[in-house]
Order: sequence, then C-alpha cells, then structure tokens
Amino acid sequence: MITRAFLQSLIPAEKRRSPTLADKTFDFIKLWAAAIKKAHPLEVVPLYAEDATLLGTVASTSAADKKEIYAYFKTFFDQRKDPEVILEFPPDKVQCKGLLVIAEGEYDFVFKQNGVRMHLPARYSFVLERHPSTLEFKIIHHHSSALPGFCASPLDNQPAPEIK
Repeated sequence: MITRAFLQSLIPAEKRRSPTLADKTFDFIKLWAAAIKKAHPLEVVPLYAEDATLLGTVASTSAADKKEIYAYFKTFFDQRKDPEVILEFPPDKVQCKGLLVIAEGEYDFVFKQNGVRMHLPARYSFVLERHPSTLEFKIIHHHSSALPGFCASPLDNQPAPEIK
C-alpha cells in the first residue's frame, strides 16, 4: 500500500508543503481510530477533554464527562471484539473557529459480534479544541450515528479493509 507519508518522502524537503490544519485534524482522527483498534477505553478516553460530551454510535443516551465516556467505550469493547474504524475524510469538511476545529465525515466500524464479523456505516462530527500554547487537540464534543437506513450487518466472511 502506498501511503501519503511515502509519497511525501519522494518530494525534496525544500519543496514539501507544511501540513495544513485539515492534515493535522485528519492525523488526530487517525490517532483516535488507532486507539479504537486497541479495544480498551484507557487508550481512547485520554483523547477527550475533561468535560467532553459524546453521542456514541450505539448509545441510547449521551455521555457528559470522561467517566461516562469510559463507560460507553467499555461497553462498546465488551460487546464488539477486534474493532476497526475505516475512515472517509473529505478535507473540505474541516472548519476552524479560533482554537476550535469542527470536522465531519463518514467512517465504517468493523468488529466481531457473537463471533460474526460485522460492519456499521456511520457519520461523525468532532469538535476539537486546540491547546493555546501546544496546539494539541482534545475532543470536546463527538457525535456519531449510523447512516440512515443502515444497521450493523455481516461482512460475509471478508477480512476487514485496512485503515489508511
């Protein structure tokens, strides 16, 4: 698989462009997806701010702090094994308002449930806050919901696609 990093390495350093805010946002969302793949709440929850809110893909209620976000992901991982997130990310869906960044797009959750490999197409929005001095991201609001008309369905014994 040819990655963006590989292609960038072929360009002389003096001609490479600096990462845009959309690039940095996507990198952070890929970090979140990699944390999901580790299937443990302690990998995911630190990416959220102390007072973050989460409207989870399979939740019936919202989570209003890190303790509730931890509980959501613990239940999610207990019921869904080997999770992966396949991201679709159009860079034109990133907005910056001061230190706030709003990103929206679609992803596909792939996981095992009761021994069957499943996938669930979903849409997301993240509201990220950048720290004033480090410019590191924290999630302050995250909404995820199944795409209308879709529910988790078997993958017909096909291996999960790679996260790019």
